[in-house]
Amino acid sequence: MTQSPTPPESIFLATTQRCPSCQSSNLPYYQGSGVFVRADVTYLKQDFSVVLPVADHGPWPATQRFDFLVRERAATPSDNLAAAGRHGEAATEQQRSAFFALRALTGLDPGPAVSDWKRALLGAPLVASVRDRGFGFATAVAADAGGRTYVADGGTIFVQDPGGASKAWLSGEATASLLIDPKGRLLAARGSPAAVNVVDTRTKEMEPAAASFAGNALVGPSGLAADGVGGVYFNDEGDVLYLSAQGGVSRALIGSKGVRAAGVSPDGRTLFVAAGDALHAHALESAGSVDGGRRVATLGGAEGQPGAASALAVDRRGTVFVANAAAKRVEAFHAGGLRLAVLDLDETPTALAVGGAGGRTLFILTRTKLLTTELAAAR
Repeated sequence: MTQSPTPPESIFLATTQRCPSCQSSNLPYYQGSGVFVRADVTYLKQDFSVVLPVADHGPWPATQRFDFLVRERAATPSDNLAAAGRHGEAATEQQRSAFFALRALTGLDPGPAVSDWKRALLGAPLVASVRDRGFGFATAVAADAGGRTYVADGGTIFVQDPGGASKAWLSGEATASLLIDPKGRLLAARGSPAAVNVVDTRTKEMEPAAASFAGNALVGPSGLAADGVGGVYFNDEGDVLYLSAQGGVSRALIGSKGVRAAGVSPDGRTLFVAAGDALHAHALESAGSVDGGRRVATLGGAEGQPGAASALAVDRRGTVFVANAAAKRVEAFHAGGLRLAVLDLDETPTALAVGGAGGRTLFILTRTKLLTTELAAAR
C-alpha cells in the first residue's frame, strides 16, 4: 500500500458500509461506516484473496471473498508523491479517473482540476461585505426571509432591516443563540434562566419553549438548528437535545463531546454537528432520532494548531458552513466532507445564519461586525 503522508484536498471519497464480515476484521478501516479510502491518494493491492464462509451473513452470501493485505510498503521517490501533492496543476492519473466517474454521475464537466469541481459544487465565491459594525462582543445572529436581522450583543438584541440602521430592540439577559425557524418564529437560547424561548416579534414577550430535560433544568442551551417538521435541535452542556413541534424534549445524541453547533440538511435526512475541530454527519432516522454518525471533515487550525468550531449553518444547496474560531475563518464544505472554500476574517467568527430572499445570504457575525456573502441558488 502506498499513501501520501500529506494528502491534498480531494473530492474523491470512498466509504464502506457496515456488514457482518467487515465487523469480523481487526483492521480499523472496517470498524463501522465512514471514510477510509481516498481515490486520489490511497492505492490498495491485495496480496492474496480467499473465499471463506461467513457466520451471520444476513442478506449477503454465505461465502464471501476476503482480500488480504499482509504488508504496508513505505512510499519511495519512484512513486512520485510530489506530483500527487501539487495543487492547481494538472490532475494526476488517479484524479483523472475520478473525474471520469464524477462526470458520468453528475452530468457536470466544470474543468480538469480539483479547484474547478470545488467551484462548481459551491456555486458562488465567498466574498464578504460589512453590513453592520460597532458591536462589543456579539454572540448570536438570526435572519428572516426578508433580510431582517437580529443580533445579540451582551444583554441587548439589535434589529436591522435591509438598508436601515441597527437599533436596540430588546434588553435583558445575554443570548447564546438566535434562530428564525421555518414558521418564521424567533427563538432565543439564554442561560439565565436557562431556556429556549419563543420571542413574539410584535410584543417582544418571551415565552419558554424548553427549560428542562428529564426532570433537570437546562444549564446553558445554545446552537439552535431547526428541522423541516417544526422541531429544533440545540446543545446543552455538550448534549444535543431535540425540542419537538409538540413541545417535548429528548436527547438526540448520547455522550456527545464539546458540541458547539448543529444544522439540518435541506432534505431533512442529515444532522451536521460541529465539535472541536470535527464536522460530523448523522443520518436522521426520524425527528429527533439520529444514528451514530461519522466524521466527514476536519477544520484547519492556525500555525499547525487544531481548528475549533464556534458555529454552523447549512444553505438550501446543502453546503455546510462552519465558523472556525481558532483560525478566524469560515470554511464551506460539501455534504460529503470536501472543503469547497475558505473565507479568512480579521476577527473571530461567533455565529452564522442563512436567510434573506430565497435563503441566498450567509450572515457571518464576529465580535464587532456583521458580514454578509451572497450564496448560489438551490439546485
